[in-house]
Formats: sequence, C-alpha cells, structure tokens
Amino acid sequence: MGERLINEYLKDVLRPIDEIVATKKKCKTLNTFRNTTHYLRTIEYDLLLIGELLKKIISSKPNLAEKIPGSEKIIALRNFLAHAYESIEPEETWKIATVELPTIKKQIKLLIKTK
Repeated sequence: MGERLINEYLKDVLRPIDEIVATKKKCKTLNTFRNTTHYLRTIEYDLLLIGELLKKIISSKPNLAEKIPGSEKIIALRNFLAHAYESIEPEETWKIATVELPTIKKQIKLLIKTK
C-alpha cells in the first residue's frame, strides 16, 4: 500500500471518531449508552470501522502500530464485534470510546500532518 493510500486511510479514521464524539455528546453517560440501543450500535459500528481501517494501515506499515497507541485494543474490539458480537460488554466499548479514541485521534492528526 502506498503512502498516499495510507494517508487517505488515516483521514478516513477521523470520520467515525468524530461520529463517536457527536454520539457521546448526545448520550453523555455510560448508563444512557448501555440502555439505548441506538447509541450502543452507532458507537460499536464506528469502532468496527476504525478497527478495520487501523488493521489495514498497520498490516501495510507495522511501524505505525507504535505511533498509534491503543490501536491494538481497537483492532481486537473490531474482531470481537465482527465475530463474537454477543460477548461485547458496553462498559468496555464505552471505555475505549472515551479513553482510547482521544489519544488515537491526536496521533492520527499528527501522522497526517507529517506525511
């Protein structure tokens, strides 16, 4: 995969991150998130997209894994969402969306700037 395509994938990761941020503003709390199927499914789907994109990026350029902290958690969550859906705990999804994504977003923006 060429540098240009990797840069496009990095930009593509930002879109679902922004959707998650907007959804979190609406649902505000873990309890609301846990009890509102729409919010739960929206964030899970966006995390699945992010995980798929990160998987493609890192499989093409493994050195980027260390530059995107938390990417391994997102990729692992993507695998659970795709293959073992019923075993996903809303608390884990919320934690990743709340704790991991801001760091990932910041790092991806830095990577885009340096390309």
